[in-house]
Amino acid sequence: MGQRQIGLKLAMDVLGVPVEMGTFDDRLIVQKAVYLAQAAGVHLGYWYRWYLRGPYCPAVADDAFSLSLEGEDAASGWALDPQSTERL
Repeated sequence: MGQRQIGLKLAMDVLGVPVEMGTFDDRLIVQKAVYLAQAAGVHLGYWYRWYLRGPYCPAVADDAFSLSLEGEDAASGWALDPQSTERL
């Protein structure tokens, strides 16, 4: 698992957003949560484009699908820095 995926998992855990990709709504929630996290100043390494339903990043979808297969322990042993946690 790469650093970007670990950062994604940690950020989603702090936000209380599950990394589930089963439905369109699940995927939309993940996309928006990551976009808003980055807008709040927590740079996770994703670049967005605007689509019909707002900001979309293919790399977020790829990483989230990978994380959903990894399970809950995907980022065990890692933690976000206090400043990022506070911003989230």
